Amino acid sequence: MVKTEKNTKELILEKTIEMIHLKGVQDTSINELCQVTGISKGGIFFYFKNKQELVMEALKYYENKFLKFIEDNLVGDTAFDKLYSLFNQIILLHHSRNFKGGCVLGNSALELADKDEDVSEVLKGIFYKWSKTISNILSEGVKKGEISDEIDSDSLAFSIISAVEGGIMLSKLNKNSYYLINAIKLVVNQLESIRRQ
Repeated sequence: MVKTEKNTKELILEKTIEMIHLKGVQDTSINELCQVTGISKGGIFFYFKNKQELVMEALKYYENKFLKFIEDNLVGDTAFDKLYSLFNQIILLHHSRNFKGGCVLGNSALELADKDEDVSEVLKGIFYKWSKTISNILSEGVKKGEISDEIDSDSLAFSIISAVEGGIMLSKLNKNSYYLINAIKLVVNQLESIRRQ
């Protein structure tokens, strides 16, 4: 296949995300990126003026894939069905990788929160969109009479994400699904406590 400008840029972004996922931003080197893509430094810097811009664009590229994964797995008739379907797919995804790499977003947030304000803003935006997706499902459940109307959907959405991210991190550290499964069980218990009978 003849390389076009679009698929060359996409290849660079895909390989950058793969490297960030496994090595972190700091240890993602342009030299290694050249090796895995077969593209020269000049070719990479034709599209991105520096490493920071490359990282930011790679995270934005990943954002689309990540949010599509979330949307595609919110399957079912009720808010509970949708959220439990998503939780199940998150467990399966990370288990299939033996928790290698963990979560790109969580890892990058921990690594860069105090180091790079611009990249941090990109990450905040992705987490915000994820939380709004969850919040909207919860609000929809309230409107349909599935969920208690006493909840704060935004706060609950953030607590769900915090639990999931913490579970992923500990499962990555221990290479054991127990931590993510247990975190999600606690979230499910919390959700069941607000289910309207």
